[in-house]
Amino acid sequence: MAVWILWLHRNRIVFGNTGLQRSLLDETLARAAEVAYLVSNGNQNTIRNKIQVKWLNPPSNWFKLNSDGSARGNPGLACSGGLIRNEKGEWVKGYARAIGITSSVAAEFWALRDGIRLCIALKLPAVEIELDAKVVIDLVRNESNNLNSLDALVADYKEGLKKILNVSIWHCFREANKCADNLAKRGALLDQDFVVFTHPPSEVELLIRLDAMGTMYDRFVTSSSEVF
Repeated sequence: MAVWILWLHRNRIVFGNTGLQRSLLDETLARAAEVAYLVSNGNQNTIRNKIQVKWLNPPSNWFKLNSDGSARGNPGLACSGGLIRNEKGEWVKGYARAIGITSSVAAEFWALRDGIRLCIALKLPAVEIELDAKVVIDLVRNESNNLNSLDALVADYKEGLKKILNVSIWHCFREANKCADNLAKRGALLDQDFVVFTHPPSEVELLIRLDAMGTMYDRFVTSSSEVF
C-alpha cells in the first residue's frame, strides 16, 4: 500500500510537473493505519476452539527439563528459571536467575542454558526439554547463524547438548509450564545472580503435585496448527 502511494506521487511529480507535497507522509501513514485496522478487526472473527492442556511425563528412564524466561519490557529487567523432574513427575532440582536488562528471547535462552548445565552436572543420560517460547524453538531448530547478541548463549546451548547422550526439545503451552514460570519469577526476587533449589518452594511443590495428578487446563486456540 505504501509503495503504491509513493509510486502515484512520483508519477504526479514527473508527468504533472508538481512538487513533492508534505501530505505524502500523512497519506502514507493514514493508509497504513487503515490497513492495520482492517487486518486486526478481521482477526477478531477468527474461530477459537477450546482445548485442554496438561503437563506430560517424560518417557521411561528419561528426565524432563521445563524452563522459562521473561523480561519486563523488551529489553527490560529479566529473570529466568526452570526445574527437572523424573519420569514419575517428581522433583529433582530447580533453579532461578536474576539476569538484568535484556530481551525476552535472551531470557529464554538463559533459562535453557542454565537448565542444560544443571542436567550435565547431575549426569542425566536422557533429557526431554520443554519451553513455551515457540520463537526459541524455531531459532534452535532452524539453526540460525545470525543471532547477534544471542550468539554466546546459543553456542553454550549447543555445546551443552553434546554432553547429554539423549535429548529432545519441544514447545509446550504455558499452561503446561506453570512450575517453570513460577521459578522464573522468583529470579526477580533473588539477592544473588543464580540459585539452585534442592527442594521446591511451597508454591512450586503444589504445582508439581497438580501436574503429577494430570490436572487439565483450558486453553483457547485459533486453529489446529496451534496445537503442539
